[in-house]
Amino acid sequence: MTAPHAMKGSTAPIHATRRAFSLIELLVVITIIAIVIAITVPSIGAARDLARGTSAKSQIQSLTSAVASFQVDNERVPGYFNAADMSENDDGLTGMQNLILDLAGGVVPGDGPNRDTQPPGTIEVGPNMDAQAFVNTALIGIDGTNSKSYLQADGVDFQTVEGKAGVDNADNLLVPEIVDPWGMPILAWLENEFAPELSDLEPSDVEMRLFAAETENGAPAPARFYWEQNRPILESIGLGEREISQSDSVLNAMDKTEVLAALCASPASPINTASGSGTPNVEELVPSISKGGVIFQSAGRDRVYLSTEDRGYRTLGGQFTYANYFAPSGTGALGANPWSDADGENGRQDIVDLFNDIVTASPR
Repeated sequence: MTAPHAMKGSTAPIHATRRAFSLIELLVVITIIAIVIAITVPSIGAARDLARGTSAKSQIQSLTSAVASFQVDNERVPGYFNAADMSENDDGLTGMQNLILDLAGGVVPGDGPNRDTQPPGTIEVGPNMDAQAFVNTALIGIDGTNSKSYLQADGVDFQTVEGKAGVDNADNLLVPEIVDPWGMPILAWLENEFAPELSDLEPSDVEMRLFAAETENGAPAPARFYWEQNRPILESIGLGEREISQSDSVLNAMDKTEVLAALCASPASPINTASGSGTPNVEELVPSISKGGVIFQSAGRDRVYLSTEDRGYRTLGGQFTYANYFAPSGTGALGANPWSDADGENGRQDIVDLFNDIVTASPR
């Protein structure tokens, strides 16, 4: 008798086995994933920065349009406090805040017979104790309340900004700035319309401090631009939500006159301050005109205003002066070592364009 398990035609169960991934195969997969990430992440970041740059330019376009409209109506550059007041900025108001008070409103008259009593619901702001205004921040950017608003909230991003340096009046911190898509305040450099036109002076009387100066104190005459109007931002070591230090900003250089002039000046029609009729050195040139009546500056993707870590600063050999417009080295006779046609125009280069900052000026 045949045993059941030996019967003809019977089959035993078959168990399939799965082969596991080898270590080499896992490493190959991980390597491929890492390569894909390394390729796509920078591309995504670059696309994001490109979109932010477009948005920042749109914001600044809204600002320049508002300035132009204000100038048509008022025949002056906007800025509630004048340049002399902003050059003595002990209380820490910024150029943009000063601009907003004229373009977006918020300033209200004082109470009492002399209009010097603070109204309820207001703050008292200004660059120093001798230049103050009462402001209702709820009215900023609202047209037709207390004044015409040239700049409304749907075109820009009004935000208060933390981390400013040397703000002695805490109420100034409650006035909003206009913040770019990288979360940094856009700087506004307001030109002093009461400063002398340098082209009207004798060349021997012209010096760089008449175009740009740190403050009005010690200057031979009123300058066209003052660094002090943006000191609270430029001296910050923890600006905005990301607490970005501005210690690497070119604008914090020892010679603030030179760097501010280089930022705000136009390379057109420089003044030759050298004596004699020979070809001047580029170091002897002083700007006669600015880029515009108000110059707007976004720090760009690195969030530092004209950073010393930027490619532009390296291209200029670690300097940033008006002379660099005419020669990459910033030295030598005019025309002896100009920018190539591929880099500039007629041997000149707007050196601000070498940085990732976005700088645009409103017409004078």
